[in-house]
Amino acid sequence: MGKSVKRRPLKKRSTGKMICIRTEGENTEPEYFNGLISQLRIPRSLVDCKFAGGSDPKTVVTALIKEKKKNKEAAKKGYPLIDEFWAVFDTEAGRPGLGDAIKLASSRGFNCAISAPSFEYWILLHYKKTARPFCSCSEIERELKRLVRGGYSKSGYDVVDVLDRLSEAKGNIKQLRREFVDHSLYDLPNTNVDELVGVIEGACADKG
Repeated sequence: MGKSVKRRPLKKRSTGKMICIRTEGENTEPEYFNGLISQLRIPRSLVDCKFAGGSDPKTVVTALIKEKKKNKEAAKKGYPLIDEFWAVFDTEAGRPGLGDAIKLASSRGFNCAISAPSFEYWILLHYKKTARPFCSCSEIERELKRLVRGGYSKSGYDVVDVLDRLSEAKGNIKQLRREFVDHSLYDLPNTNVDELVGVIEGACADKG
């Protein structure tokens, strides 16, 4: 988990959208998003992505609530307000408390990037278009070990190899949405992580 970065107060709003992201995964998700942030050369002062400190969806949302409160206090001293807050978590076959976490996030104006059954499905879409139901998250991980350069594990993977195929992932999820318009998060593997990716890319475009 990264250390807090001290920022100087800004009396005038800096260019670029500020985004706060908290994830349920300690390694996989932060590695992916921070890899993207580095690749796009976005200042870490604009996009802050960290592990929420727990894997329960409500814990992720609660971490954002704390960050928003801290940001409001900091704004009184001249720091800029964060524009968007994103919670990143998985469904894991309809895990308990998922619906409550989504409602809590919505009530606070937060966005959710949800993957079913796990974030690994979004990574898999970088390599292949598939809507095959997976019996478990470990089943997707076995696929990734075969596809990702150097293999794959939750503790570490070649994020550059994955991000080199980002355009494929975007195209694959768009096609799948057109093909399976009526399915829910629980019917087939699904994800809307591409929406958060788009927001991050937007921050890159905004920063000038």
